[in-house]
Amino acid sequence: MSYWRSDNVVHIGEEQVEIPAERGLQYVVGQTSRKVVFKIPQSIGIFSGKDSYLSWDMKILNTNDSTNVAAVPMTAGSRTRLQLDPAGGGMMVQNMRLMNNGVVIEEINEYNQLVALKHDYDRDEALLRMKCQTEGGTCYTPENAGTLGSSKSEMCDLQTNPWFKSIKGGAKNTNYDAAADANVVKCCVPLMGGVFSGGAFPLLLLENGLTLELDLAPAQNIVRQLDSVVRNRRRTANPRFAGANVNGATSLDGGTWTNTNGAAIGPGVGERAVREIFLTRDNGQRSIEQCPFVVGERIGFCKVDDAAKTDGTKNVVVLSSSNAGGGGGGAGTTAISGVIIAAIDTIDVGGNVFHTRLTLAADVFNTMLRAAGGDTIDDTYAVVSLACDNGLQDAAGSGISYPVSYQVDNLNLVVHKLELEQSQVQKMLSSARDGSAIEFDIMSATNYKNSLLASERQASFLINAKNARAKSIITLPTDSTIYANGDLLSSRLSYEVTRDSMDTLLRSERPSISGCCDFLTEYQFQISGINVPSRPVSTRKISTRKSIDAFFLFELEKALANSDIDPRSFAKYMENFSIGRSFGTFSGAQDLRNEDLTIVLRYAEATAPSKPKMMSSFVHHVRRIRMVNGFVEVDV
Repeated sequence: MSYWRSDNVVHIGEEQVEIPAERGLQYVVGQTSRKVVFKIPQSIGIFSGKDSYLSWDMKILNTNDSTNVAAVPMTAGSRTRLQLDPAGGGMMVQNMRLMNNGVVIEEINEYNQLVALKHDYDRDEALLRMKCQTEGGTCYTPENAGTLGSSKSEMCDLQTNPWFKSIKGGAKNTNYDAAADANVVKCCVPLMGGVFSGGAFPLLLLENGLTLELDLAPAQNIVRQLDSVVRNRRRTANPRFAGANVNGATSLDGGTWTNTNGAAIGPGVGERAVREIFLTRDNGQRSIEQCPFVVGERIGFCKVDDAAKTDGTKNVVVLSSSNAGGGGGGAGTTAISGVIIAAIDTIDVGGNVFHTRLTLAADVFNTMLRAAGGDTIDDTYAVVSLACDNGLQDAAGSGISYPVSYQVDNLNLVVHKLELEQSQVQKMLSSARDGSAIEFDIMSATNYKNSLLASERQASFLINAKNARAKSIITLPTDSTIYANGDLLSSRLSYEVTRDSMDTLLRSERPSISGCCDFLTEYQFQISGINVPSRPVSTRKISTRKSIDAFFLFELEKALANSDIDPRSFAKYMENFSIGRSFGTFSGAQDLRNEDLTIVLRYAEATAPSKPKMMSSFVHHVRRIRMVNGFVEVDV
């Protein structure tokens, strides 16, 4: 028996080998996941896992047809810019399995949760910029930053965003077309599995090579609208209302839009017809290149500083194309036709001061009720997109459906093949012929799932981990609510991260992927009845959404470091809340095979939890791969 050490390998040459997916190079993924299979042949010999990667071309398809066919045109008002999750192309992989002759070497369920975790905590400016260039990620850009105190966003980029073309030149008066205006993005994404994060792997010793299976995530789980257009994420970064006027006007008309009778609109009673909406110059709105809206997008208005009046289900000002009333305070009562952008340009409103002008497809009327917060729209209102809003209803009373899909072309696994000295190869082969076993270790993760109801205030559950060399555990309490497609794209009803003057309302953009604190007071692990740590870890300050608990941070930092995730940044500790525990110091490990691992959660705040949760507990561990007579055995 011999122990394989990849750092003892001396390679004298190398090359990259592209392995295409088994069932074709093109995949269209809609509301359900798709499985992709790669066969890595034994003839590859020895390859470097950490230098291998997935490569594909990807395009987001906007469609309102459930068949997910790219040629299906978009319906009126549903046009909007869409992008992939800022974490990049790795979010496309939902599950990963690596096998040899039916033996599972490693399997990671909810793989994109790990991708998001690493993106949020192992980050610095250089890493983010590199991910933007190679993996289709996006990051904060000063050119599209908010100027009214909003927090930094990675989903406001209009100039360098890889997922759609930036606007150049003069006025825009043609509908946004995903077929022409969206980009095809080249993604080169390394894999996070143990075999693919280590050094040299002796594939020549395994009969029939390796089989890699990937489940591609449903589109609605990883595609996003821009933060600068949705109403429930960083509304202070949205364009502000500056004025409204009739078609062809060049003035802001006092900067307000008033409901003349000051009460509910009755049939045939209401303010004059308006065709043009002007935006203030705040938040960088000084040219059409910086306008986040597109021609063909449905818009509405939200009170900027009052989160309670725009909580995603009511009190959103939805304009009506008829002055016959309807649509006041409720977001689900107005016919959706007519309130659509027909052209975007800039115009001098006097004194050489230019404002962005949104010309609508039809005359509209201010049908806002007093229940919506007043009867006047002014610069305290943000202009928001309602293109994906499932809370709206059409004239027949049906909710707006927004199926979305993405297309993957030229999907290949690029394997980094190593050429070794012939003496090393012969030594390994002779050991295999003699019946000797060759062993080596890889770092992997196993996801153990448990569910938790929103009504449970004191909870405990067993994590059935039986790993011989467990390094750490990281538990993500993810939101398990089932959302409509449009609500996922626009974060309409997802978990509320913060509610403050900085962003007004910040909802999670990854409901089923990122963890949520949800007013957790404290937590503690138990290993065979022994509390670890010896006292509960408080998260009460985090629950206030105004501070952070130092001991919680210390525990999470240790767990991340022992999971091979460098804890470079904790800026996202609220947007991706994680519970961590390290099982050893100085990269140590613990045997969990004869232990009972339990986590105890206590929600004792005055505010009750708001979301049911799926608890994903990733136990990071070292597993040993043993190769004997061309076959593989795995010790977990």
